[in-house]
Amino acid sequence: MQMAEIHSGNRHRHAFTLIELLVVISIIALLIGILLPALSRARQAAQGTACTSNIRQLNLAHLNYANEYGKLAGTATHDEGLDWIGFNNEPDYQKREVPYNGLIWPYLKSEFAFECPTEKRKANDLFSYTMPHALGGARVELNWPTFFRTEPERGYSSPLELVPGLPVIVEEDEYFSNNSVQDGAWANNDQITERHMKRGNIGFMDGSCRIIETGKGSDPERRETQDFEAWDVVFKCKNKDFVMGRYTTEFGWINNPH
Repeated sequence: MQMAEIHSGNRHRHAFTLIELLVVISIIALLIGILLPALSRARQAAQGTACTSNIRQLNLAHLNYANEYGKLAGTATHDEGLDWIGFNNEPDYQKREVPYNGLIWPYLKSEFAFECPTEKRKANDLFSYTMPHALGGARVELNWPTFFRTEPERGYSSPLELVPGLPVIVEEDEYFSNNSVQDGAWANNDQITERHMKRGNIGFMDGSCRIIETGKGSDPERRETQDFEAWDVVFKCKNKDFVMGRYTTEFGWINNPH
């Protein structure tokens, strides 16, 4: 019997050269450079969506309170016992538990809704959102046409953009002035944050919520003419224009502004 002769070929292991390794590393670095910004943007978008959800919950809690009591709550800048966030509802400072003794707490009962996931309490250690002072005591049926100044640097001559209604809850800017003034009120030169890719969240009287871009100057820590402030929210009533920047109005002023 003739046996078949089997020859096994030699196997040669091919090693990577230095140039090939550098090419692979360069490709990996390029892919990382492409993917990381996209992942960062996706993360920021998700945080913005979560923040909008917070605004929606807070807005609904405000409106539920108003439906039961016939008017919105106030802020710490109003008389004692009217505060939505709870600063000014307890005479004994030691017993103040924000936000648990706030007027809207029974309609919400979620402390996570008070914090923007992007901010993580960089502004203050209590909340990321505030309520326009001028809106305190507003009746739920109010439907004054409301506008935002699109070019704040032009003041009264700025073009106006119609918005869904009176703003109820605002994502306040850290520097102006949620970082230094913890009263839960939005007024005067307070601004809207731009932490969500140059945008911030607002909840309106009609129950809608929006993430919008407002005017901002180049320096976030310095007040500039281009900054959109509470003074740049205009509502029309009795054939007159009123601004929401006033922080000395009495509770319920907005129902019969003068």
